[in-house]
Amino acid sequence: MLVLAAIAAVGLATNHEPDGPPGSSAVVPQVNSARADLASASNESEREQAASALAEQYDRTARSLEAGRLRTSVQRTADAYRRAAVAVRREDGSDYDDAIADARAGERAIERAQRGAGDSQSDDPSDDEPDENEP
Repeated sequence: MLVLAAIAAVGLATNHEPDGPPGSSAVVPQVNSARADLASASNESEREQAASALAEQYDRTARSLEAGRLRTSVQRTADAYRRAAVAVRREDGSDYDDAIADARAGERAIERAQRGAGDSQSDDPSDDEPDENEP
Protein backbone atom coordinates (compact mmCIF):
# COMPACT_ATOMS: atom_id res chain seq x y z
CA MET A 1 0.00 0.00 0.00
CA LEU A 2 2.90 2.33 0.72
CA VAL A 3 4.16 1.85 -2.84
CA LEU A 4 0.75 2.86 -4.21
CA ALA A 5 0.73 5.97 -2.05
CA ALA A 6 4.18 6.91 -3.30
CA ILE A 7 3.15 6.40 -6.92
CA ALA A 8 0.01 8.42 -6.42
CA ALA A 9 1.92 11.27 -4.84
CA VAL A 10 3.96 11.78 -8.01
CA GLY A 11 2.42 14.25 -10.45
CA LEU A 12 1.55 14.00 -14.13
CA ALA A 13 4.10 16.68 -14.93
CA THR A 14 7.74 15.74 -14.72
CA ASN A 15 8.72 15.71 -11.09
CA HIS A 16 11.62 14.07 -9.34
CA GLU A 17 10.90 10.69 -7.85
CA PRO A 18 11.31 10.75 -4.09
CA ASP A 19 13.93 7.99 -4.18
CA GLY A 20 15.13 8.46 -7.74
CA PRO A 21 18.39 9.97 -8.81
CA PRO A 22 18.44 13.70 -9.55
CA GLY A 23 17.12 14.34 -13.02
CA SER A 24 14.96 11.26 -13.10
CA SER A 25 11.40 12.08 -14.02
CA ALA A 26 8.20 10.41 -12.99
CA VAL A 27 5.20 10.38 -15.27
CA VAL A 28 2.09 8.95 -13.71
CA PRO A 29 -1.35 10.42 -13.27
CA GLN A 30 -2.32 12.03 -10.02
CA VAL A 31 -4.73 9.44 -8.77
CA ASN A 32 -5.02 10.08 -5.04
CA SER A 33 -8.54 11.45 -5.25
CA ALA A 34 -9.89 8.76 -7.56
CA ARG A 35 -8.21 6.00 -5.56
CA ALA A 36 -9.72 7.42 -2.36
CA ASP A 37 -13.12 7.51 -4.09
CA LEU A 38 -12.70 3.85 -5.04
CA ALA A 39 -11.69 2.86 -1.51
CA SER A 40 -14.59 4.74 0.08
CA ALA A 41 -17.26 3.77 -2.47
CA SER A 42 -20.39 2.72 -0.61
CA ASN A 43 -22.26 1.27 -3.59
CA GLU A 44 -21.67 -0.24 -7.01
CA SER A 45 -22.36 2.99 -8.86
CA GLU A 46 -19.68 4.88 -6.92
CA ARG A 47 -17.22 2.01 -7.35
CA GLU A 48 -17.85 1.89 -11.10
CA GLN A 49 -17.44 5.67 -11.43
CA ALA A 50 -14.18 5.67 -9.45
CA ALA A 51 -12.71 2.75 -11.42
CA SER A 52 -13.71 4.45 -14.69
CA ALA A 53 -12.12 7.71 -13.52
CA LEU A 54 -8.87 5.93 -12.74
CA ALA A 55 -8.92 4.22 -16.15
CA GLU A 56 -9.42 7.58 -17.87
CA GLN A 57 -6.60 9.22 -15.91
CA TYR A 58 -4.19 6.44 -16.85
CA ASP A 59 -5.43 6.53 -20.48
CA ARG A 60 -4.69 10.26 -20.72
CA THR A 61 -1.22 9.69 -19.36
CA ALA A 62 -0.55 6.78 -21.72
CA ARG A 63 -1.53 8.92 -24.72
CA SER A 64 1.00 11.56 -23.65
CA LEU A 65 3.92 9.11 -23.46
CA GLU A 66 6.21 7.84 -26.17
CA ALA A 67 6.08 4.14 -26.96
CA GLY A 68 8.01 2.03 -24.51
CA ARG A 69 7.85 0.08 -21.29
CA LEU A 70 6.42 2.94 -19.22
CA ARG A 71 3.63 3.62 -21.71
CA THR A 72 2.79 -0.09 -21.88
CA SER A 73 2.61 -0.30 -18.08
CA VAL A 74 0.41 2.79 -17.86
CA GLN A 75 -1.93 1.46 -20.56
CA ARG A 76 -2.19 -1.95 -18.89
CA THR A 77 -3.10 -0.22 -15.63
CA ALA A 78 -5.81 1.76 -17.41
CA ASP A 79 -7.13 -1.45 -18.95
CA ALA A 80 -7.24 -3.14 -15.54
CA TYR A 81 -9.25 -0.31 -14.00
CA ARG A 82 -11.58 -0.40 -17.00
CA ARG A 83 -12.09 -4.15 -16.45
CA ALA A 84 -12.84 -3.41 -12.80
CA ALA A 85 -15.58 -0.95 -13.82
CA VAL A 86 -17.08 -3.53 -16.21
CA ALA A 87 -16.98 -6.18 -13.48
CA VAL A 88 -18.92 -3.88 -11.16
CA ARG A 89 -21.60 -3.41 -13.84
CA ARG A 90 -21.81 -7.19 -14.26
CA GLU A 91 -21.88 -7.63 -10.47
CA ASP A 92 -18.91 -10.00 -10.74
CA GLY A 93 -16.95 -9.64 -7.51
CA SER A 94 -14.31 -12.17 -8.51
CA ASP A 95 -13.48 -10.41 -11.79
CA TYR A 96 -13.47 -7.08 -9.94
CA ASP A 97 -10.95 -8.37 -7.40
CA ASP A 98 -8.78 -9.78 -10.19
CA ALA A 99 -8.89 -6.50 -12.12
CA ILE A 100 -7.97 -4.45 -9.04
CA ALA A 101 -5.06 -6.83 -8.34
CA ASP A 102 -3.93 -6.36 -11.96
CA ALA A 103 -4.20 -2.57 -11.60
CA ARG A 104 -2.04 -2.62 -8.49
CA ALA A 105 0.49 -4.83 -10.25
CA GLY A 106 0.42 -2.33 -13.12
CA GLU A 107 1.16 0.51 -10.73
CA ARG A 108 4.17 -1.40 -9.43
CA ALA A 109 5.28 -1.96 -13.04
CA ILE A 110 4.99 1.79 -13.65
CA GLU A 111 7.27 2.39 -10.71
CA ARG A 112 9.82 -0.11 -12.06
CA ALA A 113 9.62 1.41 -15.56
CA GLN A 114 10.22 4.88 -14.14
CA ARG A 115 13.43 3.66 -12.57
CA GLY A 116 14.66 2.77 -16.04
CA ALA A 117 16.31 -0.25 -17.55
CA GLY A 118 19.71 0.57 -16.04
CA ASP A 119 18.30 0.30 -12.54
CA SER A 120 17.18 -3.30 -12.68
CA GLN A 121 17.72 -5.18 -9.46
CA SER A 122 18.84 -8.76 -9.88
CA ASP A 123 17.89 -11.42 -7.38
CA ASP A 124 21.11 -13.28 -8.16
CA PRO A 125 23.50 -12.87 -5.19
CA SER A 126 26.49 -13.46 -7.48
CA ASP A 127 25.74 -10.08 -9.06
CA ASP A 128 26.84 -8.48 -5.79
CA GLU A 129 30.24 -10.14 -5.87
CA PRO A 130 33.14 -8.48 -7.71
CA ASP A 131 34.15 -9.95 -11.04
CA GLU A 132 37.54 -11.68 -11.35
CA ASN A 133 39.12 -8.60 -12.93
CA GLU A 134 37.64 -6.06 -10.50
CA PRO A 135 39.74 -4.86 -7.54
